[in-house]
Amino acid sequence: MTPSKKLFRAHRRAKSPWWFSSDGTGRFDLTGSRGTCYLADAAAAALREALGESLVKAGVIDFAELDPRVVSVLRVQSPLSLADTTSPTAANHGITKEISTVSYSVPQAWARAWAHEGIDGEGIDGAGMDGVRYAGRFSTAHRDRCYALFGPAGASSAPADPAPLPAATVAEKSGIRVVNRPRSVTVVDPPA
Repeated sequence: MTPSKKLFRAHRRAKSPWWFSSDGTGRFDLTGSRGTCYLADAAAAALREALGESLVKAGVIDFAELDPRVVSVLRVQSPLSLADTTSPTAANHGITKEISTVSYSVPQAWARAWAHEGIDGEGIDGAGMDGVRYAGRFSTAHRDRCYALFGPAGASSAPADPAPLPAATVAEKSGIRVVNRPRSVTVVDPPA
């Protein structure tokens, strides 16, 4: 991946777009002092991955869930070496499309191997890949690819988008139906 590549990150407005998760709640999370930042080729793919199952289950998304979120346009600062699970030759190395759908323990183990981390989470100096290119679980367009980049856990000081897009705007442009949850409901007995 080169610095010219435009990437999208859906995130909470209050957090840095360059947040590297290390709590094990992400598909390719590294743990300990290293973490993983999730991005995508397209704004819609980034948003679908961030909203995940709540969007799939309901088929719509509540504006209240989108309101604290934005989608940032980002670029990496230097060329990165990625494990490409979307490559036609990935199957030769034991990778299948299941990497995007199986329980997190499997892709997290692959992430540790690609990052050349030991069982205890300690890195091997100067070794390993910088991240993973993969097909998103919640975006079915073949052209949409997702990225899990490895780095120090927490917020990075990399340049952020000065004017991120509101998540609701991205959702509406992407065909995701946005609704407002009713504030109150009156139940009326049916006529006799």
